[in-house]
Amino acid sequence: MTTDSTTSSSRHWLDRLRERFRRRSTPDAAEEFSDLLENREESNIPLTDVERRLIGAALTLSQIEADDLSIPRSDMVTVRTGTPFNDVLDVIRSSGHSRLPVIRRDTDDIAGYITLKDLLPFIGREADFDLMGIVRPCLFVPDTLPIPKVLHDMRKTKAQLGIVVDEYGGTAGLITLRDILEKIVGTIEDENEQAAPLMIIPLPGGRYQIDPRMPIEELEERLGVSFLSDDEEDEREFDTVGGLMLHMARRVPKKGEKFTTPNGCQFTVVDADARRILKLELQPSARRRAAVPQGA
Repeated sequence: MTTDSTTSSSRHWLDRLRERFRRRSTPDAAEEFSDLLENREESNIPLTDVERRLIGAALTLSQIEADDLSIPRSDMVTVRTGTPFNDVLDVIRSSGHSRLPVIRRDTDDIAGYITLKDLLPFIGREADFDLMGIVRPCLFVPDTLPIPKVLHDMRKTKAQLGIVVDEYGGTAGLITLRDILEKIVGTIEDENEQAAPLMIIPLPGGRYQIDPRMPIEELEERLGVSFLSDDEEDEREFDTVGGLMLHMARRVPKKGEKFTTPNGCQFTVVDADARRILKLELQPSARRRAAVPQGA
């Protein structure tokens, strides 16, 4: 390929990229992005692989809403107003989170949030601790707000944690600046963070322990199976294995209940409470069992 044709192809790609971003992002961001590409074109320096990946991530981000990257309400770790210093410290230690929302009556009534750094001045003088005295104001964002706008609001308010609210004003979940950055650059390792729980763990007899939050498509890909019939697949309105169980039961299943999918796989609810499934066990059908590497 000649230099002219390479340059032409590059410009064509950049033109399409610019137009796509202009259609799907905010006006200010689109203008900034367009200027960035124009300056790069004028330099006649081709985009690097890293730049291409970052641009791709930025474009993907422009199509994602706050709810897509948020931690669900049911998985939020919070502390209640009036909680003593040592108890707050225990929650941070056990959860591995350095930032915690502070609630009043319930999860729909959030006073703000605290950070581990806020607690340090009270070490050795716990009697002076007043949780509400160190609460930081929360950023509240609609669940449908595009991620670029969420990022803009976080930068503007200098908040690293936002509470995602639904159309009725109830708490739908929370989102952190780190969640957004990881979507752009990939996983950010933290030496102080506890290891994320495994989504699938091989057990004796060809069985598997399954985290209900595991994406259903990921589990199907791991095992090389499809849990739903073609008709059900077309109408699927859930994304997780726990969602599949709710779909089959039409309610929150109880501990010990078993469900058999159309392809012969059997799920057992190992643990659950009144609101959600906590742990599942899967016995693949005899004809479709597949090996999953230990620690997958």
